[in-house]
Amino acid sequence: MKGNNIIVMTEAGKPIFSTNDSEEEVGRQAALFQAIRTAVDGNDDALGLGELKSIHSGSFMIVFMEAGAITLVSMIEKGDKEGIVETEAFARIQLEHVYAQLIFSMTDHAQKILAQNPGFDLGTMVTITEKKLLNAILSKCGPDGNVGQFLTGSVETVFPIPHNLRNQASRALHSINVPNTAFGIMLVGSRLLSLVQSAFRPHQLRVSDLQLIINVVDQKTSIASSELWIPMCLPRFNTSGFLYAYIRCLDETSQLKLILLSTHNTTDQFQLFHTASDQIRKDMDIPATQDTVLKIDTSSQDTPTSGTKTDVAWFLAECSFDDSIEEGYVSIGKAQDEQLLLNAIQKSCEPSSFKQLVERYVGNEESLLHFVFRMDVKVRSESSNQRGLLSQCICTPIMLQDFPNANSRRRVYVMYQKLSLRLRLGSATVESSMDALDMIALDDKGASDPSSFPTLTSTCPSIGLAESPPNMHGITYIVDGDEIFLGMNGRDFEFYMTIRNSVPIKQAAAIGTKLVRRLKAEEKDLFLSNPMTWDVR
Repeated sequence: MKGNNIIVMTEAGKPIFSTNDSEEEVGRQAALFQAIRTAVDGNDDALGLGELKSIHSGSFMIVFMEAGAITLVSMIEKGDKEGIVETEAFARIQLEHVYAQLIFSMTDHAQKILAQNPGFDLGTMVTITEKKLLNAILSKCGPDGNVGQFLTGSVETVFPIPHNLRNQASRALHSINVPNTAFGIMLVGSRLLSLVQSAFRPHQLRVSDLQLIINVVDQKTSIASSELWIPMCLPRFNTSGFLYAYIRCLDETSQLKLILLSTHNTTDQFQLFHTASDQIRKDMDIPATQDTVLKIDTSSQDTPTSGTKTDVAWFLAECSFDDSIEEGYVSIGKAQDEQLLLNAIQKSCEPSSFKQLVERYVGNEESLLHFVFRMDVKVRSESSNQRGLLSQCICTPIMLQDFPNANSRRRVYVMYQKLSLRLRLGSATVESSMDALDMIALDDKGASDPSSFPTLTSTCPSIGLAESPPNMHGITYIVDGDEIFLGMNGRDFEFYMTIRNSVPIKQAAAIGTKLVRRLKAEEKDLFLSNPMTWDVR
């Protein structure tokens, strides 16, 4: 076995999900792990050593995560002599995102089922679609994914977009007057363009929930040709129920997508969002296109006389998104200068645009191999004492010529994670990490807010630790092999980079500092620097 193997199982040892395709092997492993946990845990005939966190043996490591009646296990083995075993904290972040994705699809109803019937086979409730989502979130957390945003507790933004044009998108999203709207999001591919949410801090969106939304949208290939209505449980918002997401692609070329989330699952709400999306399209000067949309068949004779508003028939229809244009034909007579926002979005999606941007900030520093930059932007809230954060990041791709295999790429992110722990905790040891995670879990359980919904923050403390900015400003580095890995943080930012070992440490720090200053100087064009909120009604 090379890389990671993940098993999600019940306390009875029944597998729920696994990255291993062999059901027989997974069944044996699940039974063995539960037997070990039972022997070590504090039961009557057990050793009484407490909850088992991990097992280390040479280059092999097993990490356990207990979440109520569900147990998650990550088995990690070094692939070759040059490989590197993840830190325990790195593996725990992956497990927490897998559990969050599971709750995203099933809510905490899964825990209630197992509490009533521990022997229930929960794996039968995990559909093929949900398995794809679980594999997708694991892929993003893996060495070939965009791990930087998960390690830094942030989300990638689309850039560069002039701040006045990005504000145009935010204003269009903010202007919709649709009841029961929880969140409004615009994505370009899998990168954030704009986000509007409530000014009530407990009901604001956490980054990890936004990452789950992006993961689902990425897997929906039919978005370009249809409108979707999807239930979503946001684990850091409310684990006990669903929100309902209206998803529509506004521009197929750039994959500009609109996501509107509501607490109401009715056809009326869908129609209100459909109308609002038409208005947003007009406000952003995006031309209407011929496409396939979902409509409600109100003439159906089979509709029951009793029931909820969701008891309706749906059908697919070819129509124009612009109801004012007959026969679905699209008027393209608008001047190009009226579509500045759309042009800027499409240009930012071009591969050459990203390359030019990196060259602009990095310059001729050929020794700089990779960097991740996180920017913390404050979100307005009703209380001046409780301002939320929308953490966003820029993460350059890892070049294959510098890091040719999965282990070498994994090594970069493992080093970044160690630097992150040093900046937050002063140490990257297992002991300091476990103490910090236990403290986060206890603090969350003790800080019960009657206005908040049940969440899994205490169950997933590693995610909370990654999202929280370091308390102290500092700089730290690791010299390993042919590279120097450097991390620094200051007011509202975190920065990690990989640079060749031929550069002296002081010079490497100077290069990093210079790059940070350039990025911060153009914060408004690189990030959503002015996230808007709706006043609490």
